[in-house]
Amino acid sequence: MSNDSELNEINNIRKKLKNEYELNTEDYYAMDVERALNDNWQIQRFRLAIDDNDESKAYKMLISALKWRKTYGLLDRNDDYYPKELYEINSTQVSGPDSEGRYILWNSGRNVKKPSREILPLIIQFIVHHIEKLDILSASNGMLMVTDFSFIGLANYDGEQVRQVNQILFAYYPGLLKYCYVINFPSAFIPFFKLFLMFLKKNMRDNLKLISMTEIERFVQMDVIPQDFGEKIID
Repeated sequence: MSNDSELNEINNIRKKLKNEYELNTEDYYAMDVERALNDNWQIQRFRLAIDDNDESKAYKMLISALKWRKTYGLLDRNDDYYPKELYEINSTQVSGPDSEGRYILWNSGRNVKKPSREILPLIIQFIVHHIEKLDILSASNGMLMVTDFSFIGLANYDGEQVRQVNQILFAYYPGLLKYCYVINFPSAFIPFFKLFLMFLKKNMRDNLKLISMTEIERFVQMDVIPQDFGEKIID
């Protein structure tokens, strides 16, 4: 529950947004602005993303996200926009919600291939399209991500894709990804993983964990694990 001070800041940001939208309607989706004007979480998430809870910084971050959504054409594309091949090679599944209301994105990497630079933008759009769906489903409860590296290696790992998706997640969907669990991470890559962590903010580092397959039950309820993913864990 938001305290009075937080509610005042949220309302201040909401007033600024309303004025901004009236002056520059073409820069925003009306649906996005309507959500922010009626749902505290759509503003609160940006306050929480700012280390010092600075109201002006949170407002700028919100405006940046709303403008990006329109420029990116996020709501102009539906499921049918994407070729069926993307659905066939996309080794992800969504399950949930769990007891805490969180949906879980499972990624086995089983069919993933490293994309060419030419089609990478389309793949990023496809991933963000599904992130948007999860954001609507999860609301303030957030989501979990579980990635199995058993099928991921140098041949199909795309660092640029991961970088772009992470940038979008943390800049435009703050508060959505609660935890990211990685299982079967190659021991040879662990030094690089530790180096990677050094460049992340503390809250991001705390949310990213390497765990074994047998530990998954400590973090995720067994009844929301997809059957084929569960078979992999049991093997």
